[in-house]
Amino acid sequence: MKKVSPYLPFVLALLLSTVSAASEGGKDVKPRGAAAPTVEFQADGGSTTVGGTVQVRVEATGLPTGVSPALGAYDLQVGFDPANLTLNSISFAEPLGNEAGGEVVHQDFPGVGTLDAVAVSLLLPADLVSLQQDNPFLLFTLTFEALATGTHPVTLAANASPSDENGNSLPSQAMDGQVQVLDLAEIQEIPTLSEWGLLLLSALLLGAGLMRMRQRGNIGNTRGGL
Repeated sequence: MKKVSPYLPFVLALLLSTVSAASEGGKDVKPRGAAAPTVEFQADGGSTTVGGTVQVRVEATGLPTGVSPALGAYDLQVGFDPANLTLNSISFAEPLGNEAGGEVVHQDFPGVGTLDAVAVSLLLPADLVSLQQDNPFLLFTLTFEALATGTHPVTLAANASPSDENGNSLPSQAMDGQVQVLDLAEIQEIPTLSEWGLLLLSALLLGAGLMRMRQRGNIGNTRGGL
């Protein structure tokens, strides 16, 4: 008989809560009567050229550091246009625990133009609170391949309410990001700062040379007149 992973009940429970919350819609998930601070999920993208890769960092902010509440679980959906971007990989950070040490469960579920990223901490509440000492802190990093030029949005939404170290729901808000994809030919046509410096120096040297030639010509004309 195959052994069942001890993490499976936690993942199944989170997935069931995701299904039940799917009808809520919207970008914000705020449980009734919540007095806890709002955790904000934000996507921060970079820039690249067509055919290159670019990373999008997804972070959490808004929670106090070193005290309750801490982020104990999240289920986020990332959205993008597959005609413009191809998702190559996801790399989870470990603010909810060390995966190799059995402290956290990470799962990702890719779709067409979407990716669901799920994390559930298995740490004791006090250990989880002491672990999250940064604000904001990184949840995961996405690596995309750029297919077309332009400014491409990377949307972010909470599939269900995130929870704190005790399993209580936290109010949340998700902020979209974007990726800037440039045309390599256009970049090559724009002179860099060093190139501008060389052009300016060349112009100054040319101007100085012309002035000297004129001065010598004037001196020669004067001597000829004498």
